[in-house]
Amino acid sequence: MNRRSLVVVTALVTLAGVGGCVSETSPRDDDGDPGRGDRDLAVALGQDTTVTPAGSPLVAGTAKRTRTIAALMFNIAKRTDGTADPAGIPNATTITNVITGAGQSQRHMYQEASFGLQDLQAEILGPYELPVADCLTIACCGPSSDKTGNGATVASIIAGLPKKYDHYFWVYGKIPSGANCGTWGDEGSPGKPAVYSSYSFHELVGYSQEIGHNLGMTHEPTLKCTGMATFLDDTSQCTHVEYGSTLSYMGSGARHPSAYHKYAQGWIGKCNVVQASGSGTFTLVPQELPCDGIQLLQVPAPKPRAAPAKGDRQGNGPMLTNYYLEMRGPYGFDASLKPQVTISIGAGLPTTTTFAPYLYLLDLTPEARADLTNAGLMTAGQMYADPSGGLTIRLDAIDATSATVTVTTTAGAGGAGSPTCADGTALTPPGPGAGSCGPLTTGAGGTGPADGGTGNDAGGASGGAAGAGVTTGSGGRGAGTGGRASGGAGGSAGSPGASGGAGAPPGNGSGGRASSSGGAGAGSGGASVASGGATGNGTGGAPATASGGSQGGLGSGGSAPGDAGSPGEASASAGCSCAIEPPGSSSPAALALAFLAVAGGWLDRRRRRDRPRQQQRRHARG
Repeated sequence: MNRRSLVVVTALVTLAGVGGCVSETSPRDDDGDPGRGDRDLAVALGQDTTVTPAGSPLVAGTAKRTRTIAALMFNIAKRTDGTADPAGIPNATTITNVITGAGQSQRHMYQEASFGLQDLQAEILGPYELPVADCLTIACCGPSSDKTGNGATVASIIAGLPKKYDHYFWVYGKIPSGANCGTWGDEGSPGKPAVYSSYSFHELVGYSQEIGHNLGMTHEPTLKCTGMATFLDDTSQCTHVEYGSTLSYMGSGARHPSAYHKYAQGWIGKCNVVQASGSGTFTLVPQELPCDGIQLLQVPAPKPRAAPAKGDRQGNGPMLTNYYLEMRGPYGFDASLKPQVTISIGAGLPTTTTFAPYLYLLDLTPEARADLTNAGLMTAGQMYADPSGGLTIRLDAIDATSATVTVTTTAGAGGAGSPTCADGTALTPPGPGAGSCGPLTTGAGGTGPADGGTGNDAGGASGGAAGAGVTTGSGGRGAGTGGRASGGAGGSAGSPGASGGAGAPPGNGSGGRASSSGGAGAGSGGASVASGGATGNGTGGAPATASGGSQGGLGSGGSAPGDAGSPGEASASAGCSCAIEPPGSSSPAALALAFLAVAGGWLDRRRRRDRPRQQQRRHARG
């Protein structure tokens, strides 16, 4: 037996005694979308029904599978006698609003930032009492490797759930004195997202950021340079600021992530992303809108530089080899921004197989108290020059709909040649303008309460209406188990003449009502009637009359909730994704696989964690 084999055997013996992480592959395609014939079944199983709206101008728009979330509310507060303190129960209304609410919610942020390509579906579960007055530790394998004493309880809770989810949130209420808590997210990749994240406070930035880590997004930093310079040739005179960007929820602001992250997620691509290999004039269009134009322009830096001094950096600093330009406009979550072209510096374009590297937003108007809402090029004639020479970027014109920039490189500084799109096709400068853009994408309907009761009780409440600007809002999903549970109402149309969204299938009973403002309703049986529920979660019910037309169809008999897929999506390439292994069920083969994945460097166990609770907007790697 050689030394390497001895190490493997020794580690396996150790793992057998304490349990371990079990990698679990999945046959699902994260980019897959159910076909038309499978859509009713997909709805019944709680799976993805998101599609690119008809006529969408987004070049690379491929709908992603809806990510399912189990938000587990935990009470860890204790009375002096050791019993559970009811004051520690999370507020379910607050949690629901921040995750799936119609306004400033995690779901709405992802719908808008992805142009409707990425939806989230959450169920708020609990509250559950945990035995130890402490939060679960950061662990790639979730509760199975927790060290506080709460892990076994949480693993048991998850094992008892009637279906599996893509993501599990630990959601806490009152935090006891001395508890080691934080807001963190395991770090995965766009192709293989991680599973677990934790929330000890409840704000939009934290919730958007931590699931962003699951999906492979890194914090969006800035740098602070000597003499308040924007950037220096000697990067050792600049310091990394981990949460510096207030223009992104991956930094410290409730705004869209950078177009760099949008490219990594597959929300933009092809000729939305252009590599400029020499001088040229380019038209940029807002990265907040679905467009056929340039939303991310990559410009080679005149020379590579090391990352800035570490500062509060949590990961590895990349070599700085490329500038990235994008236009930000006053739309949606970015409504408070003035039109500007931001400039960042970082490595090459990210991939879907690992988390994105750091990208540094440059502050072109540095101030003692940084206000990054004016970080970019904002007035015609304004310029940025690389500190070593060889490259200038000038803003020629800008308004809320587009911007024109001229990139000038000297011979040998940035190469030469025609610009190319991210998919390798050629682009003829300056590229499409504002006419290539569609309206801001707003969120689909909300989700009604999970259970309306049994027998003939009412079902889940109707979903929220679609927001302004969206062509069609999908119906909210009522999920009542009663015989007369009504379906969710359709989303109202966001623009004149657009059709309303169809009502989603009910629990068992009347059809969902389609609603529109300025357009016709959708569904069978009448102008404003959707069909009866295809599948319910309870017993079949009698037909009920839907508003505006004839009766909806009979709901079919209830069945066990569908399985949306196993929580583990481990990959040899990247991700912190492990299946939960119930106590006593770890097999030697599974443990061997887990160990070899770690020993071979195949499982990238990176996590993100916040700073102390008083610094509530900080979310960092542990």
